[in-house]
Amino acid sequence: MNISDDDVIFKILQKLPPRFHESVSFIRLSKDLSSTEVAYILRADEWKQRLKSYEEASGSEKWCDFCRKNNHKTSECYSKNKKGR
Repeated sequence: MNISDDDVIFKILQKLPPRFHESVSFIRLSKDLSSTEVAYILRADEWKQRLKSYEEASGSEKWCDFCRKNNHKTSECYSKNKKGR
């Protein structure tokens, strides 16, 4: 059984989560993309999303220099206060 690039691309685009909507729209509007090119576009989109979520997380006001977590401040750190006792 021989599966064409178009069939593979179609199946991949059907299974992607909604967060890839922009890339899926771009790919569908583009003509003559190979499966390799589609993979590059989707990887770039995934990395862009990861970078954005990392920047949002590191931009929060809460950051603990002791345990390197962003859900509390150093003064509120359980690990630091536990060791200081």
